[in-house]
Amino acid sequence: MNYYNLCFDAQGCPMKQLGTRQVFHPILAAYLIFDLVRAYEGCGNPEALRAAEAVALQTLKRGTEFQDALVFYYSEEDGLSSVPGRFYSALTQSWFVRAFCRLSRHNPAHAQIVRLLFRSLMIPKSEGGVLVRKSFGWIVEEYPHEPTFYTLNGWLTVVRWIIESVDDLKRCDVAVGEFLDRNIDAAATMLPLYDAEFCLNSRYQLTGFTRLQVIVDREAGFQAESFAIEIPDEGYFPGSLEPQDSRWKNYLERAEGRLHQFNVVMSLISAPQPNLLHLSFTCTAPCTLRLRVAQGNYRPDSTGMPTERWNDFARIATSTPGANTIHCQIPFDAQNMFAYPTNFKKKIGDRFFNGYHFVHIIDCAEIFRFSGRTIFRDYALRFLGYQERWSELGFSDVYALTPHLDYPVGFSQFVTAMLNEKE
Repeated sequence: MNYYNLCFDAQGCPMKQLGTRQVFHPILAAYLIFDLVRAYEGCGNPEALRAAEAVALQTLKRGTEFQDALVFYYSEEDGLSSVPGRFYSALTQSWFVRAFCRLSRHNPAHAQIVRLLFRSLMIPKSEGGVLVRKSFGWIVEEYPHEPTFYTLNGWLTVVRWIIESVDDLKRCDVAVGEFLDRNIDAAATMLPLYDAEFCLNSRYQLTGFTRLQVIVDREAGFQAESFAIEIPDEGYFPGSLEPQDSRWKNYLERAEGRLHQFNVVMSLISAPQPNLLHLSFTCTAPCTLRLRVAQGNYRPDSTGMPTERWNDFARIATSTPGANTIHCQIPFDAQNMFAYPTNFKKKIGDRFFNGYHFVHIIDCAEIFRFSGRTIFRDYALRFLGYQERWSELGFSDVYALTPHLDYPVGFSQFVTAMLNEKE
């Protein structure tokens, strides 16, 4: 737990040490409860079970009742997430479901807590929860946001922990069949969107930020009045003409002479339908607008696409001075790097590890074992094949090409054995 800077407050509640501050980090509490119960089951020492109960007691005091559920909130002030606003995470909630399911084996009184925790996964994102319902299935969000991020490791790991806890959940009178069926349906539909073969990787999420530029061909008194990004079947997301404190917002970043540069948040979820730019502006003379989108190469040390070059995607002539509005498709390309692949930023010792691609592989394998849906086996093997070729990418030696976790056999053999042991 030292990796997580785990500490405890005066009441014995697990906290994270952030500089001189102690901050309650919900998922650390869930990790600790689960590990203590597992330790008790392994060694039979009642002190481990008593410690799990003590941590659970202090942790529950930090929870919040919300729509007949129990949730653990994150906020910007905590310094635990770069996502703006206050939210709870489906991933953290699933860890608590897993931990309290395990604890309920030894104390049935926790069954009610399990029910409250699971209900949090069924609250729609539109109502302050984490559940997104689509025609093809359900998705639960690790980081609820507008527009929806569709973060793969968080979502699939939720499904994995619910699968692992199925028997305990049934014992606690929680019906999980529809939840699992609909999430597995959606994942089977969406998995191809996460494939990043061009850099032998998988995407962390489908939504990401990039930049657009509008360049006017002459001095024409061009002035942006309003703009928005539309993601088909997701929504219409207006931008600000003032600088913002997060790249997860649409805003005008620069306005210098004939150039206007916008930070925009786009998503692959609408593919093959492209996202659209809606731009209202005024001009004093006829002009032609040149529109271009940022491009960049994959970097293992980055969490988002670096702006390295530009790709023109439209030229629009306006012959009418005064107020104008354009509606323009922003075409997808072969890489769609704004939906950034998993990075190598998990630092342990002197090495940097990929903390998410391996999770995608294991989660796909586990879901295949449970569901028998061959697309999960196929993508587990596909993503595994990418990892086995990472030496071709020419990364510096500081980047580890293997998981940061130890496996009883090599990672490839471990995954293959999982796939051969379908439930």
